[in-house]
Amino acid sequence: MKRNSLVSGLVLLLILMVVGYMAYYIYVAFSSPLKTAEAVLYTAEEIVSVKGYFFRDEIPVPMGKSPIQKLLVSNGEKVHKGQVLSVSYDSEEEMKVARQLEQTEQLISLLKEAVDERDSLDISQVDRNITDHLVNLVYGVEQSKSVDINHEANKLKSYVFKRGIAFSNSGSEQASAELSKLSAEKRRLSAMAGNGAASVKSPQSGYFSATADGFEGVLTIEKSESITLSEFNNLESLRRTDIARSSYGRLGTGFEWRFATSVPYVYAKMLTEGGRATVRFTGDYIGEVRVTVKRIDPPENGTCLVVFSGTTNVSELVGLRYQSADIVLSKYEGIRIPKQALRINEEGKTGVYCLVALQAKFVETEQIYELDHHYIVRYDPNDTEGLRPGEEIIVSSKNLYDGKIVQ
Repeated sequence: MKRNSLVSGLVLLLILMVVGYMAYYIYVAFSSPLKTAEAVLYTAEEIVSVKGYFFRDEIPVPMGKSPIQKLLVSNGEKVHKGQVLSVSYDSEEEMKVARQLEQTEQLISLLKEAVDERDSLDISQVDRNITDHLVNLVYGVEQSKSVDINHEANKLKSYVFKRGIAFSNSGSEQASAELSKLSAEKRRLSAMAGNGAASVKSPQSGYFSATADGFEGVLTIEKSESITLSEFNNLESLRRTDIARSSYGRLGTGFEWRFATSVPYVYAKMLTEGGRATVRFTGDYIGEVRVTVKRIDPPENGTCLVVFSGTTNVSELVGLRYQSADIVLSKYEGIRIPKQALRINEEGKTGVYCLVALQAKFVETEQIYELDHHYIVRYDPNDTEGLRPGEEIIVSSKNLYDGKIVQ
């Protein structure tokens, strides 16, 4: 009897131990649930936001005598000396007819192109082109200085025509009928339209912009070599309003442009005079260009005058003067990890634990940059023992060690 009681007691004790063991691990699991994050490649940049002025060799284009003028060239277009930039008309009605005639001729040209290319179209590419030009057109409505709206609209029409003809069994017949109609309209408008008279001619070859701001001939390449920080801070006083009022536009006559700006010394010292840098414009023109650091002046009251030099995107930038930009001072490329995932193992090494086959595996890491909630750690694709993109990093779990079963 006593033996049976002893056995029963041992069985009960064993059951209690198993229940207690399970309860402990359930408690641990719920008190510190396993949380992981994927290791991903990431690029972080250290930037400084500035505002500055463009300097370039340029001349104003004198305004024509007639108040009713039609521009014949696009912003950023390269023109030659003596090229007619605009024509004048005797009346608004005459200019309106001339514009209608031009639009009709463009539609005829686009339709003919669509018919000719019907059998060789790549529809997927056409769809991508429609999307691209539609995006550019929408953007150009808000940022007209950096996008040729007429060009984008015509390109969009062209691809829409091509797609419509390609997907319609009677597309060619409908296009032919439309061409006949447009040709009759062209003849009617041609009979009504006046020839117009050459009003403005290009005084020199260069890149045309239909804006003049009074800095033409003032903010030159030569001036960018000698301008001081105090002069830069008072550039508006140099603006020639008389030139702006009497000019039809301006011509950028050289390939080089300069961008001068005031940069806090703490950031300016991260640049190297004569070195290369990346400037990302964020105002009227949105785009990134590689430039040469032409000048870094000594600091005055904590700021430095910095002048960048560039020879790319000349046609896109010719209409710009005062512009906001981000200067990319440094770039860090590696793997992004959550800050709370970083740990120190029993050997005093810094790294993270990764989940591999239900076990914790310690991987040593080296931080190269700190973000608000993450670190960027070095990534070497040739290091087979290092952290790699796609690995599952353990973010929250208690008492981790190499080889511990965590799930």
